[in-house]
Amino acid sequence: METIKKAFQYWSNVTNLTFKHTPLEEPDIDIQFIREEHGDGNPFDGRGSNAAHAFFPGKNSISGDAHFDEDEEWSLYQNGTNLLAVAVHEFGHSLGLGHSRSPGSVMSPFFEEFNENFTLHADDIKGIQSLYKNDPSMEINTNVTSTVTISSLTNSLNISTIAVTSDPLEDLNGTIAEVTSETSTTEGTKNSHRKRCHGNTKNCKSDKNRRKHKKHKQKSKKVSKKSERRNTGSDEVDGEFNQDNDNRTSYSLLRNDTGHVKKKICHLKFDAVVDGLNNKTYAFRNEYIYEVASFNIKRRKIRALFRKAPANVSSAVFHPATKELLIFKGKQIWKYNGKKLKKGYPQNITDPRYREPSASVLWYTGLILQFKDNMFWFLDERTLILSDGYPKFSGVYWPNLPLNVDAAVWYKQNNIYFFKDTNYYKLDIVTRSIENGYPQELAPYWLNCRNNKRSKKD
Repeated sequence: METIKKAFQYWSNVTNLTFKHTPLEEPDIDIQFIREEHGDGNPFDGRGSNAAHAFFPGKNSISGDAHFDEDEEWSLYQNGTNLLAVAVHEFGHSLGLGHSRSPGSVMSPFFEEFNENFTLHADDIKGIQSLYKNDPSMEINTNVTSTVTISSLTNSLNISTIAVTSDPLEDLNGTIAEVTSETSTTEGTKNSHRKRCHGNTKNCKSDKNRRKHKKHKQKSKKVSKKSERRNTGSDEVDGEFNQDNDNRTSYSLLRNDTGHVKKKICHLKFDAVVDGLNNKTYAFRNEYIYEVASFNIKRRKIRALFRKAPANVSSAVFHPATKELLIFKGKQIWKYNGKKLKKGYPQNITDPRYREPSASVLWYTGLILQFKDNMFWFLDERTLILSDGYPKFSGVYWPNLPLNVDAAVWYKQNNIYFFKDTNYYKLDIVTRSIENGYPQELAPYWLNCRNNKRSKKD
């Protein structure tokens, strides 16, 4: 337990965070030492290779949790796999940090040789402080479960016990943050099969506890609102969108004198959809961006709002934690913080497996799920590398999903919707199939066309 406490101290020493061990059924960070298949769809493989993995903050029952392979030869010194170094790395993910590209960073995807006196890299400190610098003192509850013996030159550390029941619901392949017990010659982040807790399975946390957990996180401005890496600016788009400052940034209110949406808008198709930008929903089409799912449907030129952006974007994603907008066109990615293009962008995506996506959506692992024709894959937006084993055929994993969808969005952080032509589809996340009653026309809800029957929406 002392090693786990010490690992958290690396992060509390440079933030206002306080970590407290708790017997709560649903701690903020649930730390488990378990072996092989253990219910999250990412089975461990015994000693060597995959040593640990962690989940980014969020609203899922497993969000923030960290798992360590019980069969690993854990050590406090050079022999075996050093628990302290791995734990500091994994807890960084639990707090919302992604992988760092800085050599020597604790958050590097490469597990380097043991250094007894290792410290946080400047990039690690900058990253964690960017997530929590404006927060007051915050307490995060943690819990350690299962059995493991930590070997060292002089002593051992025993950690408490738990029985784990596998979740029988299989989710699709994805990548979570994990490290290997190899040296820096390994591939770093690897793929895994993930499962999520749904329904009343034994491995799931109760709805009551989940609501209490969500309320606690909202009250204390938890990392679920800030996950993965850093928010480097607060330049909002909303003021620019709603102010007719000049001809370049003016917008069109797409209603006629009677208050009805102009008929031509009711036949609009979407190239991309993002939700959460200024707490609103936007759709891209050709050279325009539209404020949709609103009574006042507005339109303006994409490049008037996002300078140097491509026209006719292929797909886009808004990250609610970092407040960054990602735009994809061809084999390039543009990244905006507010309306400002981040330095170094656009960047080329050079992975030979990558194709221009027709639809993109931020997956709950922090990766970007992308589709093209009958294929799909996961892209790490920091390394710009596809997960191992991808692309894959979408029909096997996404029953009833039409081929070559036009756009996708994780709407209100509750449901995923796909768009094809003038229709939209709601995804059942448990079965990964389209729910009954879909497709529906997108115009009534998303474009508020009164001459169409308004769709029921949740």
